[in-house]
Amino acid sequence: MRDDFSAKTKEELAKRVGYLCSNPQCRKTTIGAQDGQGGTINIGEAAHICAASPGGKRYDENMTPEERSDISNGIWLCRNCAAMIDRDEEYFTKEILYLWKELAEREANQAIQMGKSPMGKDRLSKNDCRIVEQIVNTMEEPNTMYMLKEHDFHGDFQRIYLDPLFNLLDFLNKPMNAVQHYELKAVTDILIEKINQFRWMIALKGGPAKYGNGSYIIDRKSDQNKCNDLCNDIWEAYENVAKVMLNFEY
Repeated sequence: MRDDFSAKTKEELAKRVGYLCSNPQCRKTTIGAQDGQGGTINIGEAAHICAASPGGKRYDENMTPEERSDISNGIWLCRNCAAMIDRDEEYFTKEILYLWKELAEREANQAIQMGKSPMGKDRLSKNDCRIVEQIVNTMEEPNTMYMLKEHDFHGDFQRIYLDPLFNLLDFLNKPMNAVQHYELKAVTDILIEKINQFRWMIALKGGPAKYGNGSYIIDRKSDQNKCNDLCNDIWEAYENVAKVMLNFEY
């Protein structure tokens, strides 16, 4: 049996994001006039973040039926994006979907307060757009996400999984890749600082594990804790970059 959303909940999810797809890389309008004299066409869906029934993507057996059908477990998406998130649950985790939802609702709220359409945004320079694209592609790369959000540095790890993150740091430290817009630069600088601290911890405190095969280990518990904390800080800094990005067109 599926724990489906009520019609009222579906409508509320759509309204809270202005009937726009909540995927920050899509933001497609999902409702409009139907051809002819009247009526509307809706290409949006109220998708479950954690599946409505066993066997579905991101199903959480610890949730009650009421929690599964609650608005907090829903996200408004266009039909294409609703299908996409159920094709790869390892990439489209519940944490990512909660972030999409939060950002989309925040954007809709800001649009009302500022008296303009969510689509009426400032434009970033071509150089800043290029930098933003590199940040997003790196931070949402599966191995990077795993190391920052899931790995526990009390155990050994594959050093190679951190290469994309440290390559991003090298990219951002080049003068030609300096962010120009002041608001985006402020949050990007924090991201750079946190990644740099993490890189030094790995370089100074990490070493090859006894297992070989490229495994590394952090020996001291206090340093292991520090690495875990820095990973949380890096992801939080990225989320702040993502929030600022919503203010711009690309």
